[in-house]
Amino acid sequence: MKKVLITGASRGIGLAISDELQDKYTVIGISKSGNNNTLKFDLSNQQDLETVKNIECDILINCAGISNGTAKEVYDVNVFPLIELSEINYNRMESGIIINIGSVCVNFDINLNRIPSNYHTSKVAVKQFTNLLSDRKKPKLSVTHVELDMVQTDLTAHFPERFRNNFHTPKQIAKTISWIIDAPKYPTITNIVLR
Repeated sequence: MKKVLITGASRGIGLAISDELQDKYTVIGISKSGNNNTLKFDLSNQQDLETVKNIECDILINCAGISNGTAKEVYDVNVFPLIELSEINYNRMESGIIINIGSVCVNFDINLNRIPSNYHTSKVAVKQFTNLLSDRKKPKLSVTHVELDMVQTDLTAHFPERFRNNFHTPKQIAKTISWIIDAPKYPTITNIVLR
């Protein structure tokens, strides 16, 4: 059975993806908190990250993310681990899939009060890195960036309920991720926007 490595898998989108894929794949979930379903690793800690980099997989889904904090705190979760895990798995995979979870905020080059600037720029970095990795064109390996609009997670908990009712659910996102995994590999889906 193919192995799927999912970061940020203890709750929200990562947990929903883990639940969606567990019947078809061996799912290895990583989270800072750890629980019955995930291994406890803090990806902002270099020692923990080095351990996770040794976990081989057929499908990598980089889902871990935070919205608030200093630039270093946000990039240490949203960007640097994603780059390192993507790079090492890309180099050792002959075939497989790498999916990096992003945000539609990358399309807005203005300050939005509801989107912290460090989060915003971290997601711009994720999209650009993913596009560059995809452009290396390894024949049997697909690299996909998924731009998410608002989702009912902890990151959007501060929004009034009347707005959150119209947001995507983590389960809807998980079903789309499953579809991307099952989709034909030619042509490759390099960027998909979920609005």
